[in-house]
Amino acid sequence: MLARELEQTRGTERQELRFTSYGMLWAEMRPLAIYDDAPINTQTMKDMSKKLSDWYFSANGGLMLSSHNRDLYFAFQDLVSRVAEEEHAWEAERTREPKGTFDAALKRIGLERARAFIGYLDEATPQSWPPDGLEERARLWREDVGNLATRWPELDKRERFAVLQQAASTLRTGLTKDVESRLR
Repeated sequence: MLARELEQTRGTERQELRFTSYGMLWAEMRPLAIYDDAPINTQTMKDMSKKLSDWYFSANGGLMLSSHNRDLYFAFQDLVSRVAEEEHAWEAERTREPKGTFDAALKRIGLERARAFIGYLDEATPQSWPPDGLEERARLWREDVGNLATRWPELDKRERFAVLQQAASTLRTGLTKDVESRLR
């Protein structure tokens, strides 16, 4: 009985730490909010990449990530750091409908695994979390997002914002589903 209570207490403590950690990571993605008006460009992504790394190596950072969220985090961090290192300076243009723009870009480039992953996350409920195959699908998501980073020069300004914003949104969705599933 005592061992069970101790395990439950540790689980609650770990979840509280995870909630705090995820909140800190969430805050670092603020520049990609749809309703923000700050410019999204090479410098913004350089700054964000550094802040993401700072968070990851903080006491309550990357250590708190579940395995599938680690792939979502690294997909996003890889994208941000790669586009920050682009040879030519670039800018993105905010759109209020990034999901449709993102889906169209994925379809045009042929990244069906990434398209499927978005739908997969949308359908998952806290009761069914984590769904079967999540870790493998998150790994494939990371590969497809990496492909987007290598094709960055082919994207127009609106697509660039949509790719960055939706990669951040997908990470936030994974974090949220993790927390929600443990609150039931």
